[in-house]
Amino acid sequence: MSTPLNERIATLINHAEALADEAADAGLHDITDRLRLGASRLAIDGELVDVALRAAAARHARRAEKIGHLRALNHRVEVEMATRFPHDVAAAYLASARVTPKDTAQFRLRRFTDVHRAVLGPLVAELEQALLEMDRAVDESLAAAAAEFVAKARANGRGHRLRLDLERSKATLLAVVPAESAAAERIRRRVVRTRRPDRDAFWMSWNTAEGSPVDEE
Repeated sequence: MSTPLNERIATLINHAEALADEAADAGLHDITDRLRLGASRLAIDGELVDVALRAAAARHARRAEKIGHLRALNHRVEVEMATRFPHDVAAAYLASARVTPKDTAQFRLRRFTDVHRAVLGPLVAELEQALLEMDRAVDESLAAAAAEFVAKARANGRGHRLRLDLERSKATLLAVVPAESAAAERIRRRVVRTRRPDRDAFWMSWNTAEGSPVDEE
């Protein structure tokens, strides 16, 4: 699933792998290992973002489906009441079009008497079940949205850390390789700062590498 975050992650990984190769050629193996490890961890974070995005999309679709089903069931109840009860009785169970399907269903279920339940029969049980299923789908959708947010925040945090490491590594490499060499030209052309995070982004203070907080300037 292609997103701006995925594209930024791919760009950072490409930068890290390229500079890691340059560091290996220059004999700077500590930089090589660090950049390759950072790229590998960021790639995993990117995959987790993809998983979270797909899960959230599926849960949101299920939520919409269950809300639609409850809305249709509310309409069936309305039709049945209009058919089986006097107009003034049925009208007492109508709800505004601006009210949510959940509120409409709960309103009716709270007010149904034993007579209403007996007349409407299985339809009342269907309404109760649809309400439970919708609540479950909403909870799952919200949980998936939270998981998506966390996955993105962690990827952003690790990406920021890797971006700073890339800048430092680039400066170190340029100080080591001959200034007029082809390697120096390749390194200079490597623009590593693809994006700065928002200064107030809460994920900047997260631990995005094992036991190591995100660097802040």
